[in-house]
Amino acid sequence: MRSVLIGMGGGLLIAWAWMAVGTISSDAYGQRAAATPQHELGADGEHLLALSCVTSTNVQQIVLIDKQRRVLSVYHVESQSGAIALKSVRNCSGDMLMDEFNTSEPKPQEIRAVLEQR
Repeated sequence: MRSVLIGMGGGLLIAWAWMAVGTISSDAYGQRAAATPQHELGADGEHLLALSCVTSTNVQQIVLIDKQRRVLSVYHVESQSGAIALKSVRNCSGDMLMDEFNTSEPKPQEIRAVLEQR
């Protein structure tokens, strides 16, 4: 029982310290998946976004997004060994230029046509 209380106290202390230095995003967590907390990183705190979740295979997945360069990197961290593996890197600049890809009905073009009729 004593170790449980110590663990809870330590966890609360860490959470309080984290919030005190302002590293937790001020966005409402209830409006996005709980498994993807957002934290700003980097010297200027403006260009790097980190998203993290634990997969169904108990691997921590970390996604880093460089907002300036529009590059996405995905890493997996093994829970047992702590080994970090880079899984993929992608420049998303071209992706963002497409109007649609792999979409279902109604297509974006159809929605725009309906809105233009109003």
